[in-house]
Amino acid sequence: MPLPPKKKAPPPKAYIVKHPVKQTVLSSVSTVSHSAKTHVKTHLNGSAHNATLPKPSRTPTPSRPSSKEPVERLKTERSRARANKRASPTITTPQFSDDDDEEAEAQPKKRAKTSEMVDPNRQIKDVDAFAGNEAIRASRIHAREIANSDIIAHNGRNSYEPFFTAFTTNEDPEEAVITTEYPAAASEPEEWHIVVPVVNKSDFHPHEQITKNMEVMRDYYLDEESKKIVDNINGSGLLQALNRVVRRKGTDRFVGARTDYISILSQYNELIRAKRADGTFSAAIDRMQNIPFHLMTRILSETCSRTVSPSVESLSKYTAFSDNVYGELLPPFLSRIFKETGLRSDQVFVDLGSGVGNCVIQAALETGCTAWGCEMMDSPARLAAIQAKEFRVRCKLWGFKAGPVHLIHDDFLQNQQIGEVLKKADVILLNNQAFTAELNDKLKFKFLDVKEGAKIVSLKYYRDPKYRIKDTTINDPINVLKVVEKERFSNNVSWSSDPGKWYLHTKDSSELQAFQARMYANGGGGER
Repeated sequence: MPLPPKKKAPPPKAYIVKHPVKQTVLSSVSTVSHSAKTHVKTHLNGSAHNATLPKPSRTPTPSRPSSKEPVERLKTERSRARANKRASPTITTPQFSDDDDEEAEAQPKKRAKTSEMVDPNRQIKDVDAFAGNEAIRASRIHAREIANSDIIAHNGRNSYEPFFTAFTTNEDPEEAVITTEYPAAASEPEEWHIVVPVVNKSDFHPHEQITKNMEVMRDYYLDEESKKIVDNINGSGLLQALNRVVRRKGTDRFVGARTDYISILSQYNELIRAKRADGTFSAAIDRMQNIPFHLMTRILSETCSRTVSPSVESLSKYTAFSDNVYGELLPPFLSRIFKETGLRSDQVFVDLGSGVGNCVIQAALETGCTAWGCEMMDSPARLAAIQAKEFRVRCKLWGFKAGPVHLIHDDFLQNQQIGEVLKKADVILLNNQAFTAELNDKLKFKFLDVKEGAKIVSLKYYRDPKYRIKDTTINDPINVLKVVEKERFSNNVSWSSDPGKWYLHTKDSSELQAFQARMYANGGGGER
């Protein structure tokens, strides 16, 4: 039932910040780091985006194909790039769109529906997160640290200005810290400054982020009566009230709007605390068989926006047309890959060329698997370490248990630990769109060591779907692979909105063994 009306009280006093705001957080996460000693470089294939923002207009152009690509295909790709107004290779902030889940449905008609996979061994809820144990409360990067009016625009980073600018005589005009609650008991409220971006208006916007969090709480955590308090069709919900306050800007009624904003959020926080205490949130997660896609991308978005996005300019240091060109596989595409490979919580996922770790953390959260990543370049590997640490905290705030995440800073062709992990990997991901022919050839020999049945996902094939074993090619390492060519739908990757192909390889030596048996039966002869 709706909360009873409160007695009229003096306007709430906002907490005024009197301390300097932290600009960046460079704390490390437990990762394995090795100095890179070879010239072979890996490709970055992160996937996380900022959930509040539309897809960027400036993204890297499709990377140069290997020398085996036909000239006509190169011309076609360039024409498409011009038609889509794609810029020259430029690094833009990895961004999430809250419409990612809608795009996953609104694809070309050819798209086949993938049924939801339920893993009976997956533990979704983080029990400790609801225990209220002070020992597990972890520090995190608050929203006020990445969006505040003290930030100075530099190297592509935005600056911010206060949203509330008209105050009553009872209000302190200094910037106030505003808080919001999370579902888990083992969490401190998130701290915000209500500011607006100055340069790029679509950058991280605190008010929009707050309302998106409220919508997620409404959709996945609250009971029916509480949902109506937050969002009511008759306009009486807290969400509607909050938006009405924001729309007052530019009018005489904007005076005192910050106090009204804080008052509405105080009612929301009171509701969240009450529902958390009576077990509503814990029970809501217990009813989930999987983490809903929209909720999952919200967690990934929060993680990315507080770690990768503020330092995205460091990702621009790469060599064009090399193995180090930056590109992302987007969340709907990754989700489809996990489903079609059957990735489960008791399996091992490896991303070779893991960039800032986006694919790795999505695999760990979505499937609960043990997820490994290896990245050679310094800047993305450093951001991956920071992101992995924040990811753990964000999962706990929302009450979810992700699988173990291991990130290695090294050359994946040389690192011995990755070599051992590959032998037991169930799913191996290679965003090899920009890998050189030399690197792809070297990777083929790595596949000889993976176990039978392992799945290898790539954007360029290692075994041509039309390839057949012959006695002249019997020693080619691709003979131990089977391959299926699959459709990649529109807006599945960051560097192009066009559809394309992807390849699902399976380690399966049966065809090679059968061919060898026929050769010996025929006295050593075979197909030529």
